[in-house]
Amino acid sequence: MFDNFNSFLNSQTTLQQTQLETRLTGSSAKIRRVEFAHKQMTINAARKLKELEEKLAKAEEKYRQHLSKFRGVPHESAQGELSYSDLKVWENHVETIKREIEALKRRI
Repeated sequence: MFDNFNSFLNSQTTLQQTQLETRLTGSSAKIRRVEFAHKQMTINAARKLKELEEKLAKAEEKYRQHLSKFRGVPHESAQGELSYSDLKVWENHVETIKREIEALKRRI
């Protein structure tokens, strides 16, 4: 009976080792998938950063154009009010892009 019990223990140990190896192999595959996903996120973040910097350059140019044409807000002038609103929209657009770039740089 003792021989059967030892063989039973050995088979259980072998089974546990096989299960552990399977779990570890699965874990390493997960780790590889996570590393690949992280690498893809970094590549995507770098691509998005480049696009945002290009977008910022264009937005700043548009903002400068609107600013150069802006002569203040005359009272009771609809055109002046629209011009001022347009200028503020472009100013806010530039600031939003800058904040997005800073957040992306912190994340990378």
